[in-house]
Amino acid sequence: MAGLVFTVIAVLVVTPKDVKLEATLQLFVATLFAFAYDSYGYGVISGEQVCARGYVESVMCGAVLGIGATGLLTGLAWLVHSYDYTGPALRLVRLVSGAVSLIVALMIIVSAQGYAQAVLYPTAWRGPLETSLYVLTAASALIVVWAYRKPATNRAYAVRWASRTSAAFVLISAIVAGIAASFPEHYWNTSASWLVLGVVGLSVTLPAASVVLHVRSLPD
Repeated sequence: MAGLVFTVIAVLVVTPKDVKLEATLQLFVATLFAFAYDSYGYGVISGEQVCARGYVESVMCGAVLGIGATGLLTGLAWLVHSYDYTGPALRLVRLVSGAVSLIVALMIIVSAQGYAQAVLYPTAWRGPLETSLYVLTAASALIVVWAYRKPATNRAYAVRWASRTSAAFVLISAIVAGIAASFPEHYWNTSASWLVLGVVGLSVTLPAASVVLHVRSLPD
């Protein structure tokens, strides 16, 4: 996927400058960053021998993969739009992008919930956290549907912030994974509640915001 995105970027760079193509380029650059990091991240996870540390790395990589998929389809919608295809082709790409964004938003939260259930043993935090994630799952679905039906007035602004949010989360994921990998095995015998809550918060908030921004930036 990273190779495909890189090819598109190479084509866009040599294309005469246009506002629509500039938006497309921003989305694809952020997407390339996400896929490139995931290639490395999942390579590290495949050789991980400490379960709790692997959970931290995988939940962050999963969220990065989700926003990469969202960015790829949003960029594709802008690419179709930039060549003035405003009929059924654009509507189809918009519909697929919106549907995938909804799935990504839900799966990000489900993955975070699975991580919490796997490593957060029965504590005072587990019940409230699971309840909050159930509520957040329903709320995220409604927000994505709203974002699809109410696109941003300034699409270029929404594209800029969608790309920046995606790139910021990829960078944060790389830092978190690097810190996690630096701690030896005996530190991961039990996962502290603050660590679980922090990872869940990071793996949900920024990716969810990025997904909503991507959906609101879809051209019509």
